Amino acid sequence: MAKSPISLMVLLAVLLTACGARSEQSQTPTVGPVSTPAAPATVEVGGASRCEPNNLLSQLKDDIPYSQVSLLHNQLLAVRYLNLWVVYPDLNSAPAADEVEANHAQATELAARLSHLLANDHPCVRVSFEQITMTIVDSRYNAWFVGGIGMEDIPSGSDLTEDEMATLKGHVVSSAALQSPVEHPGPDVPPADACDWGMALEGLRTQFAPAGPNVDFYLVIDQDGANVWAQWEDSNPGQTSESFLPGVLALQTELQCLNPPVDVLWMVYTDGAGRVSVVMAADGEALRNPDPSYLVDHLRVIYPEPSS
Repeated sequence: MAKSPISLMVLLAVLLTACGARSEQSQTPTVGPVSTPAAPATVEVGGASRCEPNNLLSQLKDDIPYSQVSLLHNQLLAVRYLNLWVVYPDLNSAPAADEVEANHAQATELAARLSHLLANDHPCVRVSFEQITMTIVDSRYNAWFVGGIGMEDIPSGSDLTEDEMATLKGHVVSSAALQSPVEHPGPDVPPADACDWGMALEGLRTQFAPAGPNVDFYLVIDQDGANVWAQWEDSNPGQTSESFLPGVLALQTELQCLNPPVDVLWMVYTDGAGRVSVVMAADGEALRNPDPSYLVDHLRVIYPEPSS
């Protein structure tokens, strides 16, 4: 079941829709270096420390006051992004019809506050990134906010006035394609060998260990079903399919048991500086097929856009 990236998560919901990236053709990937601008130069801050995005991630993540957080960075189409995913436990994971708007409003306000926190947490943030993208989910991983904001629209300073908060919320806008999540993704009675997201995530982090701070995985359930996002990297500038495909097969190994079943797996592959080399997608049917070659044959290239 093919899905448009416009309705999913921060990275492509906010970013790739601008370049009209679409691919519905199944094809075996050819992974190689993509012509992208050079990584941002390191900049002196306070005459001493240097701005290195990977070094920022751990510090910024520690300052986000929630237990389930993914914070990654990447560079796509010459724009440098800081990408945040947060589980917000205060959201109602099973809202009545008249409570849905309240969930969206709460998630939007949290996105605004977190964007302000991140932008002002360290002087390197504004130097290193141009956009912050955010996904806010409830405790069952249902998405209530998917959107982003430019650094220039985020007020400086440690505190927000009421007027600044109102203006900021006007800039932090969720994707128009995001609707209320599906009510009950997956079977009513999961298989005996099913695993939840916590178990799957632990397996993924083990499979990709040792990994740097710019490698992570997260689950987003929206109106199209369950979407798993994976970002991992290869510091070798001469990337080949041999260095990409082992990661794909590791994802398949750990995600086949996930309940709710994966509807789409989104894969973002970067170099060691966070520059995006390739974005691919695989439908859940291909992911759960026991033959790894079937999955490889059914990968869809999202970026760079395949030539027609």
